[in-house]
Amino acid sequence: MFLLAWLLALAVVLHVPHTQNFYVVTFARFAPMFLAGVLIQLWSDRIPVRRWMIIASVAVLVGSTVLPDYRLLAALPIAYLLIVAGSFIRSPRLRFRNDISYGVYVYAFPVQQSLALFGAWKLGIPAFALLGMLFTIPFAAGSWFGVERFALRWKKARVPATVEHAALTRR
Repeated sequence: MFLLAWLLALAVVLHVPHTQNFYVVTFARFAPMFLAGVLIQLWSDRIPVRRWMIIASVAVLVGSTVLPDYRLLAALPIAYLLIVAGSFIRSPRLRFRNDISYGVYVYAFPVQQSLALFGAWKLGIPAFALLGMLFTIPFAAGSWFGVERFALRWKKARVPATVEHAALTRR
């Protein structure tokens, strides 16, 4: 799937006919980045953290900035660098009990689209980004404190294999 998304992104950059549709272009911009993160996460137990791999990823990232679309080369190195950076967080002060990151992921796009519909884009990128953050955080916090925190308690719950087993353990 990653390879197909990459080929589509390449076709868009090369202006191949029938690839200049808004939806195709949008998909081609975001899919390689998203799927690179998926690949890195899927294989995270097999991908080593090596100094030379970090240096190579940074070099590819920097080199990709001269391309018409940096994503063609940088998608996997960016995903790798982000996962590696997250694994280096060792300080207990940087490990929070409350995690609103998923809520930010879920709500940022609809909040930003709503702000754009109301004309906030006219304020410029810095102000628009700040407004996006200010309006997204309450939704993300509400999601964490209202749903996610409670749902994670069930994460390690074991479901009995059979109804008979469940009945036997309740006696």
